[in-house]
Amino acid sequence: MRKRHSLLAAFLIAGSIALTGCGTEAQKGDTLDIESSPLPSSFRVGDTSSFWIISKTVILANGQTSKTADYSSYRLVSSDTTVVGVFEDKRLVGRKAGTAEVKALDNKSSLVSQTSVNVTVAAP
Repeated sequence: MRKRHSLLAAFLIAGSIALTGCGTEAQKGDTLDIESSPLPSSFRVGDTSSFWIISKTVILANGQTSKTADYSSYRLVSSDTTVVGVFEDKRLVGRKAGTAEVKALDNKSSLVSQTSVNVTVAAP
């Protein structure tokens, strides 16, 4: 009889741990999205961009989502700062002809935008 109770207790504990794990995975739905990347139609060496518009969506404890449409606590990151530089954390400057990938990073968490923008800089 004791073996059955021990086995049942182990099964119930394992099941509750599995359910707890499922609850934490829902929090991973938070996202950082690039809504607008205002670049001149022809981005050239020396040109600067306007401020980018980034949104952040978080999953609340009750499972609902909350979206901040004009999220301000982010910074841009360029894959090649010799081609596309970042200044004021939220604007770009063309430094030399070429292409670089730009993403947004959240200053308050480890979120990185799921999408990126390929920025091509033309010679002056």
